[in-house]
Amino acid sequence: MLLGDQVDDRDHFGDAAATTLLNCADEAFSRCAVGYVLGNHDTKWTQTFREARARAPVLELREHFAWECGLQSEDGSCPWLLIALDCYAISFAKNPEWGQQLSSNGEVGPAQREWLRERLHIAERNRQHVVILSHVSLNPNNDASDPHQTVVHTGKYAGRRRDKTHTVADSDLVLQVLEETQCVKLCISGHDHPGAFHVDEAGIHFVTLPACLSAGLDLSGAVLKVFRDRAVLTMLRCGSERVICYPAWHDKREFSESDGETAGVEANGDVIEAITSGEQVEIQEAREASPTVELAPRSTAGVYRVLEGSPRAALA
Repeated sequence: MLLGDQVDDRDHFGDAAATTLLNCADEAFSRCAVGYVLGNHDTKWTQTFREARARAPVLELREHFAWECGLQSEDGSCPWLLIALDCYAISFAKNPEWGQQLSSNGEVGPAQREWLRERLHIAERNRQHVVILSHVSLNPNNDASDPHQTVVHTGKYAGRRRDKTHTVADSDLVLQVLEETQCVKLCISGHDHPGAFHVDEAGIHFVTLPACLSAGLDLSGAVLKVFRDRAVLTMLRCGSERVICYPAWHDKREFSESDGETAGVEANGDVIEAITSGEQVEIQEAREASPTVELAPRSTAGVYRVLEGSPRAALA
């Protein structure tokens, strides 16, 4: 799973770079699906990522590259839900012209916050755990004293406060949405190259993975595995494990309807695979019956694409 800024916005041939990157990932992990979120550098000179946002995977969020899919657990319990947010849809709408620079940290925005609120309440009613992905952290704090801290402030970062990280402009409002339910305990982001980590009073873990540009010759990224009552994030750089505890809900495979909407994820949905920062984890495609979310296979510039000669669907 690529956490944004797939291309350098100083490169006026962004589509060539994007094609090289995605093809490289497909070749290196041929059995896996490669998913991504959009960062502030991805759409300046890259039509591929502009079209991805224009296709709007979530039907009620026009011009947003937000999406969701199921995440298969390691112990056979009910699939988790992976929700990816678009931190730059609003900035892009204000500056859609070719070559325009987007705001650095972006924002989630009212429409996407309301959609997120709805999805989280449905997930909680369904006793389903959730992991949030975003390019920019949703919390400004950074626990510099954490024993697993990967932040190294050197060069242009040397003068920065170690207890803060880059965050979206509406982080306070986003945090209110996250804390309305108990189904989110892990949010993973990129953007801030040195990386960051914070646990808030609600027990939500905010992990900013260090950028590969800051890793030198070391491995960058993490492997995520989820279980009935916890998520385990293993850092590739040092091998340390972070265990994030979730509510110990019983496995719920019978789904109820609320307000005319099926609020469940089929336990026998199609199985696909994903890459999380260079390692693969199996995920199960969410088959949400809600008319507001489109999960059907799409073209290369959409959320899903169908691999030739294979029944698997791939996040694109």
